[in-house]
Amino acid sequence: MNKLQAVGLGPGRKNLLSSKVINILKTSDVVYLLAKRKAWMFDMIASITDVDKIRLYYPKSIKWGEMENDEIHKVVAKEMFELLRSEKNVVFACAGDVSTFSPFSYLVKPLQNLNVQWKMVSAVSFFNAVSMVINEPLAKENDRLLMMKLHDVSEIDKYCSCADVLVLYDAHNFTKYEIEKIQTYARNNRFSLACAARFGLDDSYSKKINLLNSDVEKISGIIVLKK
Repeated sequence: MNKLQAVGLGPGRKNLLSSKVINILKTSDVVYLLAKRKAWMFDMIASITDVDKIRLYYPKSIKWGEMENDEIHKVVAKEMFELLRSEKNVVFACAGDVSTFSPFSYLVKPLQNLNVQWKMVSAVSFFNAVSMVINEPLAKENDRLLMMKLHDVSEIDKYCSCADVLVLYDAHNFTKYEIEKIQTYARNNRFSLACAARFGLDDSYSKKINLLNSDVEKISGIIVLKK
């Protein structure tokens, strides 16, 4: 039985894809993608390989904590198993890097239950891409770096107390009140850098917002807090 190939598509720019990922997509028989037809990931894959190879699937809910329990992951894992057993080249693709905050994590257990083996091929993560936008390393030698999704802004002090650099994923879900709390905390604690950064599909969509000096109601991308 063939091995499943799990690949990352990076932050949205084709020129950042490795030749290995491009070759895997070109030689695939089927590419699974957790997305809708309008997603940029679909367009990227379609520009590399036959669009008929792409199989889209989507859970009932995309909320954290709910998505992983959707039965669709078991259905997809079963389909993958059958295809791999028939010696097909099957690929799972996702935005960013397949190893970090990736929907591939929802398939791991169902695939393990079917004794499916896989090989992961990394790509430029959204965290790497944010470093390009802010134009400096996220962390230096000996820094304590913590990357996470912050569920409760009132706990920010707890996490900053054990890290020199705090990187917060999914910033677009923060409310105006939560953004103000983060800004106040960063200013009061004299952070050297507090920003929200978004890496766009081209340079015109990439953006950095300084949270130390700006009053904003809405942000997107990833928040970086550095002491």
